[in-house]
Amino acid sequence: MDAHYGQQPWLLSALEEEGLEYVADLPCDTRVYLDYPQGGVPPRKGKRGRMPRVPQGLEGSPIQVRTLLDSEQLEWHVVKVRDTQRGALWIQFAALRVYRIEEELPVERPVWLLIRRELATGEEKFSFSTLPEETSIEGLAHRQSTRYWVERALEDAKGLAGLDKYQGLGWRGWHHHYEYGTSGNAVPGGSQEAARGEGASAYLAGCQGYPGSSDAQKTAFSRGCCQDHPQETFESPPVQKK
Repeated sequence: MDAHYGQQPWLLSALEEEGLEYVADLPCDTRVYLDYPQGGVPPRKGKRGRMPRVPQGLEGSPIQVRTLLDSEQLEWHVVKVRDTQRGALWIQFAALRVYRIEEELPVERPVWLLIRRELATGEEKFSFSTLPEETSIEGLAHRQSTRYWVERALEDAKGLAGLDKYQGLGWRGWHHHYEYGTSGNAVPGGSQEAARGEGASAYLAGCQGYPGSSDAQKTAFSRGCCQDHPQETFESPPVQKK
C-alpha cells in the first residue's frame, strides 16, 4: 500500500484483526515506540486547568522514523531485489521491530519497520509490515519491493490495453473495464516472450511476483516489459556499509 493508506492506523488495525499480512508505505515523520510503554491517564501538571482524561504512553516518548536513519538501532544490509535490463538492482536495507501508534496509544503487537535506501541517490523509503518475526532480511526486502510490479503492470495496462480510457460513471462498468484491461495486458507481453522462444509462461509468472519466479523467468520478464527508473543503481554487489 502507498503512504496514503499506510498512515491510516484504523486500516492497519483492521487488517491485523483479519490476520492479513501487509506492507504499507509511511511518511518519514510517522511516530513509533521502540519499546512498549506503560499506558494510562497522565497526572495533571500544576493546580490549574482540566484534569487529563485521555490515555497515553506514560514511559518514554515516540520518535519519528526518520530519526532512526543515523542511529545505532539499525543494521544496514546490501540486498539484491531484482534483475533488470541493465543488470541486478542492489539497495541498502534495514529492518527493526517497533510499536506503531493509534489514537496516541501504542499498539500492543509489534510490527516491522522496513527502511530502504537507494545506493545512487540516498533516497529513503519507510514501510510497516506484519510479516512474521522470523522472516529473513532478504525476504523483507523483496516483499517491500513487490509493489514495483503492481505499478509496472498498471502502467503497461494503460499504454497497451487502454486501462486509463474509461469514461463511464458506474462501478460495474469500471470493474468490467478494469478486468478486461488487466487481462488483455498479459497478451502482448506473452506474445513477445513467445516470439523470443522464452514462452508466455515466463512473462505471466513474472507478473505474478518477482520473489516467487525462477531466475530465467525474472530475466525474461525484465527484458520484456521492465522500464526502470534512471536513478536506480545496477551493479555488482557493493561493499556492505553500516
